[in-house]
Amino acid sequence: MVRKRSPFFEFINDIVGPIVEGGSFVHTVEMDIDEEKLESKLGSPTSADTYCAVSVRQLQAALCLLMLGYVLAVVCFVTEIMWQC
Repeated sequence: MVRKRSPFFEFINDIVGPIVEGGSFVHTVEMDIDEEKLESKLGSPTSADTYCAVSVRQLQAALCLLMLGYVLAVVCFVTEIMWQC
């Protein structure tokens, strides 16, 4: 969360806005759904039928957003430290 009058609001909005508007997460989910449909048409079981281990590929969008958050946090922290000096 960023306060309303934060000097970083526009900067963060410029970075996160295109990611959200670009539909990166939606695209990743749609790709997974399309793969499941293809597999079900070929007769192989879908993830709804069997248990499967969670892979890094399934968590790719979440990990990208997590890393983006970490990078933004470090940038804000360093900027605030430099601002105080």
